[in-house]
Amino acid sequence: MGLFKPAVSRPEHHPVYRIMLPMERTGIPALRTFGHTAGPEAGLPMIEHRHKDKFEFVLLIKGIQQHAVSGVSYTLYGGQAFAVRPNEPHSCVQNCGEYSELLWFQLDAFGPEGFLGLSGRDAQTLYDLLTGFSARQFELSRRLIRLFLEAFELLSGLDYQMRMKGRALFLFCLLNLLESSAVVTALSDPIDKAKQYILRHIQEAIDMDELLLASGLPMAEFREEFSAQIGMTPREFIQVQKVEASRPLVAAGMTPADVAYEFHFSSPSYFKLLFKRVMGMSMKQYYRKSQKEKEEKQLLVK
Repeated sequence: MGLFKPAVSRPEHHPVYRIMLPMERTGIPALRTFGHTAGPEAGLPMIEHRHKDKFEFVLLIKGIQQHAVSGVSYTLYGGQAFAVRPNEPHSCVQNCGEYSELLWFQLDAFGPEGFLGLSGRDAQTLYDLLTGFSARQFELSRRLIRLFLEAFELLSGLDYQMRMKGRALFLFCLLNLLESSAVVTALSDPIDKAKQYILRHIQEAIDMDELLLASGLPMAEFREEFSAQIGMTPREFIQVQKVEASRPLVAAGMTPADVAYEFHFSSPSYFKLLFKRVMGMSMKQYYRKSQKEKEEKQLLVK
């Protein structure tokens, strides 16, 4: 059926796998390929190539990757998506982090007739949205990423009704993606390098001197440029990203002391305070919310 799933270990927080669903498996006309990849090799360099009459979307869930289209390089961060139009020469330059997780899919651009199993005005509307989509790199909400993952899981199932749900959910997700207006503004090279350094060392006690060295800028200029381009100070950004990275551990029930130790916070009480400030809820509330979502998801796939 075109499904490739190597027999490898899948640790709780760092699975290593690659699954590709062809159109014959998903049952969605024009969805040529739908894939989910995770692990250190998820972003292996890919030589320049092009797809005739196909749109390609990469949804980076975790990690950092560098892509290029027609010789122009783009840094893609977790929570961002990347679009390539038909016949555009593109490549994955490198995987900048040790671990990446991504979804990707290709859509045939042969015309609106029967597009994605739709007909009439529905097919025309969605096809027009696709062909008129001009964003190259854009932000995705956590909710939309979660829904895309659920759609993939449903489409991977053996039960026909599960795949029906997956087809409907994929269409919903795609429509929301094509309506996205959260286009990413490219960072300057020094600030991009500093951001990469922070995310690659997020579980460490990040040293400002090393951060300045990564950027190549003097302190005053670095602080000014970082705040202007990122929208917060380097310290604030590091704190927010540490909290973001800690969410799987909190959802798994890890204690404040253990999470604070993992991410080099000064104390468990400070981490708890910062987590609530960033997430808008306490660690206990987040844990309960995660458990409830997990239970609801299990019910959905039954």
